[in-house]
Amino acid sequence: MKTIRSFCSATVCFCLLVTVLVCLPSSALAQMQEPVRFKTQLVSVNDSTAEVRFSATIDDGWHLYSTNLTGGPISAAVTFDVLEGAEAGELAFTDGEEITHFDEMFGMELRYFEHKVTFIQPLTDISADNFVAE
Repeated sequence: MKTIRSFCSATVCFCLLVTVLVCLPSSALAQMQEPVRFKTQLVSVNDSTAEVRFSATIDDGWHLYSTNLTGGPISAAVTFDVLEGAEAGELAFTDGEEITHFDEMFGMELRYFEHKVTFIQPLTDISADNFVAE
């Protein structure tokens, strides 16, 4: 009887050890990564126009998709939860080289950035009395 209990205890310990060894590496890989970091800046152009600049720093081996891609991956975009007292223009980019590459997985030409890019969101017809952007 003692031999059966010892065998069962050893089997349970072995199964727990295997489970821990299998799950530990996958949980370490599941850590949140931040391969793209943004800094924002509001730049006044004149009394009724401003630009919101989103400067992205992109880690090596990663890329950030460009704007206005049709089909395939999700394009870079800026959305405001609240925008009152101004009109948002078309999102543009500067300070980055847009790379075009045919992607086998998506079966299409993709445009993306590596290392860095700055997106510019123009805001026009700004009303100083009731301008809110969130």
